[in-house]
Amino acid sequence: MLCVLRAIGRHPCLNLIRLLSFLVSASGLASIIVYAFLGGQPQSWTFPAALSLALIILGGVACLASLRPDEEEEAVEVELEKGERGECICIWASLSYANLSSPAEFHQVCVRHDETIEWERGDVVTRVESASESHVVQSKTCLCCLEDFQPSSQLALLPCGHVFHEECIACWSVSLSASARCCPTCRKSYGLGANV
Repeated sequence: MLCVLRAIGRHPCLNLIRLLSFLVSASGLASIIVYAFLGGQPQSWTFPAALSLALIILGGVACLASLRPDEEEEAVEVELEKGERGECICIWASLSYANLSSPAEFHQVCVRHDETIEWERGDVVTRVESASESHVVQSKTCLCCLEDFQPSSQLALLPCGHVFHEECIACWSVSLSASARCCPTCRKSYGLGANV
């Protein structure tokens, strides 16, 4: 049932066309039945029968045309499902707040959002246009959640040098915001296509 409701929400126009097609076909069929039961003479059936048959055919053709989405609609559907899942590849260095001054190793990070937000580190990215260690912003507070960092806090160091809680930046990465996968502070992109 939930899948049906999600499909209706995703394609309201397509489902409206299907509903109207069904109603047109049903009205054509109903008019034939009503005319036959009211005792219409077979010789005088020409116009009502032709109209009813035309309505049935029109409704059937429209319904069939709306059932089979073309390749472009299928591609859009795949992108919508990906967006709903919230899956992306980002680049950041994962380290604890206590080790913030140590050399950072940037990784590809796959962030997924189904019911919960999960992320896993992937390959090391060797060519990252990153801020030098002296330009790492030494902040005591995560600007996403406004909580102070603890020595054991797991942080995400972005290539621009800004640091956030790793969980906060993972949530930010899969948000529907136009600026997702851009640093919340300076708006420099940290998505996979970002200066690597």
